[in-house]
Amino acid sequence: MVHESDLRESKKGRGEAVVVYRDPCLTRLSRKSGSPGGYKNFAKVRMPPPSRSFPRKSGKMLWRTVIPKRSKRDYFMKFHPIIDAHTHIGDILIEGGGELICKKGVSKPMIFDPITLWGWVGYRNFGLGNLLYRLSLSQAITAEQVRSRTGTLENLRISMDRLGITHSACMPIHPYVVFDDLAEAASQDSGVIPFTTVDVAAGGDFTAQLKADKAKGAKGLKLHAIIQKVALDDPRTHKAVEAAGAAGLAVLFHCGISNYFKGVEKDKNIPEYGAVDYAVRLVREHPDVRFVVGHAGMYEVEEVMGKLASYGNVLVDTSIQSAANIRKLIQAFGPDRVLYASDWPFGDTWAALACARAACKGDEPLLRNILYENAARVYGIMK
Repeated sequence: MVHESDLRESKKGRGEAVVVYRDPCLTRLSRKSGSPGGYKNFAKVRMPPPSRSFPRKSGKMLWRTVIPKRSKRDYFMKFHPIIDAHTHIGDILIEGGGELICKKGVSKPMIFDPITLWGWVGYRNFGLGNLLYRLSLSQAITAEQVRSRTGTLENLRISMDRLGITHSACMPIHPYVVFDDLAEAASQDSGVIPFTTVDVAAGGDFTAQLKADKAKGAKGLKLHAIIQKVALDDPRTHKAVEAAGAAGLAVLFHCGISNYFKGVEKDKNIPEYGAVDYAVRLVREHPDVRFVVGHAGMYEVEEVMGKLASYGNVLVDTSIQSAANIRKLIQAFGPDRVLYASDWPFGDTWAALACARAACKGDEPLLRNILYENAARVYGIMK
């Protein structure tokens, strides 16, 4: 995938642009600072060979191709359109969090952020399970809350453009961010794929609401048992899933024990509701509903593979998973049931994308499945 930050225009004034990008076999590109077109320390990007290429110059480690200047964006987007299957806009941790979406100029303050460190090491846990998460739990919760406050549409679009993401599936969580918030964002940016949410705690029949939301563009239902404080095997959740099935919507649910609040606010979530057994008891009752297991269970990924891979209607997203774990997920679930995702802004898109590419090891058809085709099929997105 060639992304816009990798493109440099020719100054020859002939309406053409020279595209210079990474050799896929390299892990780092470096040229002397100040040299013509000097590029330094690019993130690793794997790309198919261009239609018009020239032999590499010895020592330059660059491929070059010339394309019409006006079609620059189309050129780099067409190789791999990318759907980020799990993101958020709006602050999903505070009342009225949807008001954040339209704000401008919001930036992340300088804090100690262990989530960034985990991205730097490719979300590997070094055989320690969730030990690193537990040791830095307080700092991780602070980082989650700070990151959630950066979830504006403007920031999402900047992140998407930087990495060539064509669509982002955005997840609301009632009562903090609701479908109408995301529908409005989707009307402003066609790259937003809005999901819907319901007041699970209130219970009742959600069929009419979900059918109406689907008619307005909703592509799925998001459930977050930890934040909504209703277990996945609760009868109220089953009613919501039945309604989603009747409306023809996919259901993406958070899976994995995690915390979002601490101190006097810790009762605002129930972390144990992220356990995999709750998910098992949900999906086995609804064989006709398409489920996406958010984060593939996070640190409980091995348990997800062991207990959920046998259900053909269950898919997983790759957010917060290492390349090694993504390879295991592909083996367990098959290449058609794994979706690339970053969990932006809680996760880092660049780290998640690097892990997905590394997991595919140069298999371009597999990479296209993971980055685009699977999500497009499950979410009903037309190319």
